[in-house]
Amino acid sequence: MKKILITGGCALLFIGQLFAQDIAALPAKIDQTKTANTKDILTSFVQSGIDNLLGEKRTFKLSLSFLAIDSLMNGTKAKRKLNRETFFRNSSLNLNLLGDSANHIAKWSAGLTLELINKKDIKANVVSGKNWVELVAATNDYHSIRGSALVYLKNAVKNKLAIDISLNDTQRAHLVEHAEVAAESSFDLAFEKKDFKLLSPELQHILSDPGFIAYLKTANNSSTLDNAIVSMKAGVHLPNVVFQRVAQEFSRKPLWIMKPTVSYDRVHKQGEYLLESNFTAGFGSLERTPWEFEVIVKFLIGADSTITSANYKNKPLTLSVGVNKVLLENENKESRAEFKFFSQYSNKIGTFQCIQRNLVACNHQV
Repeated sequence: MKKILITGGCALLFIGQLFAQDIAALPAKIDQTKTANTKDILTSFVQSGIDNLLGEKRTFKLSLSFLAIDSLMNGTKAKRKLNRETFFRNSSLNLNLLGDSANHIAKWSAGLTLELINKKDIKANVVSGKNWVELVAATNDYHSIRGSALVYLKNAVKNKLAIDISLNDTQRAHLVEHAEVAAESSFDLAFEKKDFKLLSPELQHILSDPGFIAYLKTANNSSTLDNAIVSMKAGVHLPNVVFQRVAQEFSRKPLWIMKPTVSYDRVHKQGEYLLESNFTAGFGSLERTPWEFEVIVKFLIGADSTITSANYKNKPLTLSVGVNKVLLENENKESRAEFKFFSQYSNKIGTFQCIQRNLVACNHQV
């Protein structure tokens, strides 16, 4: 299956660094680490795509979460209750158009995606849990250390320059500002590269200064602060370590959705009704790219092609069981290539019964 996929997920709602001051943005960023397979199953915000682009029959697909529809109508900053927002975010409207070789619309379909179980939704499941506490602590500790180190360095430079009688006040202010900007740039670089060994020698010296540690603790009594300091001195990007662990845990949680769909064939003046159930859950070591186990059940009520008139005698029931494997990830652990292997069983319930067993197929997505 060849596919061109255009995804506008929660990234449209998230701007800024990985860990900004606004901790409420963390769930949206973690949602970006979901596999492409999961994003296909449940649209985060907006998803569109074209199947068989170079073939005679092309299919245009558009999925809009209720959250996207509500945001278009009421704005992205509209206030919603958590249960209402959860429903909007995890339910979607799906529209498909099938074109023929002459680029005419031969068939259209419309349906809904409704969640039955969704433990992958971090915003609904983690806010009050242990993982959320660790994320908040790691983020707050980083900003506390950074803010205090910048102030401590600024004061140290001021005190050093104050005894230099060859400088006037303007020159001193300029040198203090230059030192502060350099320190901020050093923190930004280390944060972006996720390696605090890249901090400037001055900042690394400050992290080991007992005077700085005492100064830091006067403004912050966090029980996790000592560990955060030790981690930063060792070069470890602790907020990112916690983030990646939580993201990997949530990528392996179960998701179960139901999709009722109505279609109409304009050429044969024939309707179709499809009910689909899709269950997926990840497994495997958190240190490796995830596997996903998937079960799909479809029941279609449509036309028997051996009968020329409109009818609803074709009722195939299909069961697909398979696994999806993430092959490649970028540095932020976002999936870039996946491989799916599955086995399918079909039983056509109609005038003519046809049973298929042990149909094995492979599917790849990049």
